Amino acid sequence: MVLTQIKKDAWVHTTYTEIQGNKIGANGLVLSTSKGIVLVDATWDDKLAKQLLHMIKKEFNKPVKLKQ
Repeated sequence: MVLTQIKKDAWVHTTYTEIQGNKIGANGLVLSTSKGIVLVDATWDDKLAKQLLHMIKKEFNKPVKLKQ
């Protein structure tokens, strides 16, 4: 799982899963606002989503206010 900053308050998160022996990446968006974090397109599955939420909490120390 990787967070890549693309603007002052915007990051792309990339998570990976394996499908038929191939490592496949998926991207989503993390926006930091004055009211909290907006998360667009969480991840492949619930396990990765929990890891992403933990990473966001550690990195930004703000609550996730909206998940799309």
